[in-house]
Amino acid sequence: MKNLIAVFFLFTFTLFAQYPVKQITNFDFDVSSPAFANNTMDFGCSNFLFFEVHSRDSCNIAGLEYSQNDDNFNNLFYLTRDSYINKNPQAYSSSNECYVMWESNKNGNFDIAYRKKNYNEDWDSVRFVTNTPEDEEDVKFIKNQFSSNSLLAIFKRGGKIIIKDILSQTASEDTLFTDNNEITYSEASATAGIYYHGYIATAIRDSAGCKKLVYREKINGVWDPITTIDVTGIPSHPTVELPEVVAFNLENNNKTSVYSYNFLATYAVPEVAFTDSVYSMFDVHSLFLAIVTKYSELNYSPHILEKQNQTEHYVVVSSETGQDTAVTVGISNPQQNVGLVGISYENYIVYSVWADSVNGHKNLFGIKRLYNIGGIEDGSTAVSGFKLYQNYPNPLYKNSGENSTTVIKYSVPNVKNYGGAQQQTVNLTVYDILGRKVKTLVNEVKSPGEHQVVFDAGSLSNGIYFYRLQSGGTSITKKLILLK
Repeated sequence: MKNLIAVFFLFTFTLFAQYPVKQITNFDFDVSSPAFANNTMDFGCSNFLFFEVHSRDSCNIAGLEYSQNDDNFNNLFYLTRDSYINKNPQAYSSSNECYVMWESNKNGNFDIAYRKKNYNEDWDSVRFVTNTPEDEEDVKFIKNQFSSNSLLAIFKRGGKIIIKDILSQTASEDTLFTDNNEITYSEASATAGIYYHGYIATAIRDSAGCKKLVYREKINGVWDPITTIDVTGIPSHPTVELPEVVAFNLENNNKTSVYSYNFLATYAVPEVAFTDSVYSMFDVHSLFLAIVTKYSELNYSPHILEKQNQTEHYVVVSSETGQDTAVTVGISNPQQNVGLVGISYENYIVYSVWADSVNGHKNLFGIKRLYNIGGIEDGSTAVSGFKLYQNYPNPLYKNSGENSTTVIKYSVPNVKNYGGAQQQTVNLTVYDILGRKVKTLVNEVKSPGEHQVVFDAGSLSNGIYFYRLQSGGTSITKKLILLK
């Protein structure tokens, strides 16, 4: 197979270890539909793995918590435990909250329900987002959500694909695509994403057996008209991977490839991202991570592909290293997912998880991988002796039994020897991963020599931060990791 390009390989990284397949669960009942939280900007509540638990007449939502100490998923808990059908769990986390949403027929037909957990607190009671006479189907959270005041989901009800804020009791629903006598939209194909200036929604439109990939953008509060992506072949399985990119299968001449399409490119055209030597169908599942360099913050998407062809069972494929890592499974729908479960100093800990049959039941299996977060190195300084040191401790553990403070040291040179004043104005500022200013630690004239400042990060969310030292035309940036 070829390496994934374009959308998937935005940065060359180091894969520190290749781990074997691990059996995560060993229950005497069936489990399926694994789901990690899909927000990866923060890490406070992202170490949960949710799934369906099946019995004879019911289906419930349960979860496990990843333990970094023993590299296992432990502490089985239930979000529902009743005699109804609760299916399709979808999870979303921020630094201090976790939401799990699913479809429940407790009210007589399938409605959207969810539960919320605040960090270090128990799960709230079940809340219903909808209670209509029609089923809400194939509900999913929208990726890359940046607002803490809303949580958007996309789903199909009747002949309409709808987007809705599940946290608001008063917000109206936006109808994205509507079936009619000539056109239908597959609910399973509907997906959406958020980028910095608006929203993107895609779906597969079927008109008299002719399938087209279409999309809409919402900018300044208004949805644009529906646009068709011009491709030759039959599109399927679209997914918004990065905020501005959709990946999809395209079948042409009995061969299927994965294509990527950048909505924001000036002259956007679909590009081949992945192809196989035989007829195959793929589902792409990716994770939005930040790789940091001394030049800029780059974004990278570790991914897994679910593959099916005409002669093989489904397999789970991951090609991050440029080599196939296919895992043959014994069921026709492994329903895999990929999630960030923690940080081990300079590495993201990522798990790819899927369902497979063992001992007469479906259980969960997974592969662990480590991805280098990357580090910011000192840039060239205009004046010798202008230094910024790595904060200590780093990573900073908020709940380690110690206080939530870290020390940042820096050195200011005597610039009088370089034609400047003996004292100079120094600015030391902390930024979040999106480049927003968090706190100014120093902004004053400093005398030559070493200085230090104590930064209390207790009020901040878990995640990656940067602190930058500036004076005159010189600046140095370092990285700070804040964990729970």
